[in-house]
Amino acid sequence: MAELESSVAIIGAVHVDDIAIPQHVLIPNASNPVQWERSCGGVAANVARTTSQFLPSVLIAAVGDDNLSVQLEKALRSETLYPCFEKLPNVNTGRYTAVLDHQGNLHIGLAAVEQAEKLSWSHIVECLEQQSLSAVVFDTNLTEQCIEALCQRCRSTTPPLKLIAVAVSPSKVTRIAKQAGVIDLLFCNRDEACALTNKPANTAINNLADELIKLGFKRFVLSDGASPLIAYEAPGTQLLQPAAVAVKGNVNGAGDAMAAATLSHWLLDLSLTDALQHHGIPAAANVLSGRITSPRLNTNG
Repeated sequence: MAELESSVAIIGAVHVDDIAIPQHVLIPNASNPVQWERSCGGVAANVARTTSQFLPSVLIAAVGDDNLSVQLEKALRSETLYPCFEKLPNVNTGRYTAVLDHQGNLHIGLAAVEQAEKLSWSHIVECLEQQSLSAVVFDTNLTEQCIEALCQRCRSTTPPLKLIAVAVSPSKVTRIAKQAGVIDLLFCNRDEACALTNKPANTAINNLADELIKLGFKRFVLSDGASPLIAYEAPGTQLLQPAAVAVKGNVNGAGDAMAAATLSHWLLDLSLTDALQHHGIPAAANVLSGRITSPRLNTNG
């Protein structure tokens, strides 16, 4: 792979998204007509697709040695993104099946994406060493051991690499708890913040922000669905309102686009609040409105 000047490495999950879009209100315990869409998915892949619009980017991820991985690599390269895949023998590429409701919100998601946790540290190091990096972004699909090794490596470079974490679920976000003081920027939602701080689900968003600060996080974006979200960067927090958008596509990937556009412009020297307000929130709105979609894959693959 050709070296990218001052690039960003994004590490974590890439998989196939199979999205079922119902033609009317879902009826439980009945057959519901749907339209299927197959596209490139995974938190790290979603983040990398947006980040590559602003900064040279490489995506480091594990896939199966199958036709779906070939389709994913081709789709990502078409967006000027550089995949650095570890192809696992005798393993299927990950799949995430989402059934949406008639408003485009997630009704149920079915994940077979354990391949992300099989990404080896040796492959990560091999890919990192091919790049001249300014920052590393990772999603919490990585194992706790990989996250710890990655944090140590980023701190040991001269100068230290900026390190950005994107949470993927309440069950996996706790993997970064011991690294709070090392991570330069965190993106998480209310449920993930509750899991990370061991607080009940009804905890006020401002109190959750205080708890994240106590854990040692230097900067973070804490989202809460359609409610106001919080950006924290010393000396204090800012409360921002998400854009009010009629959902014409689906919610899948909107949070990842917000994180990617925000972190990209923060790396380009905007304040966290300005990056979120002027770039992150509009990027999420573009996904929700259907103006931006994930690259489609062959449904016969």
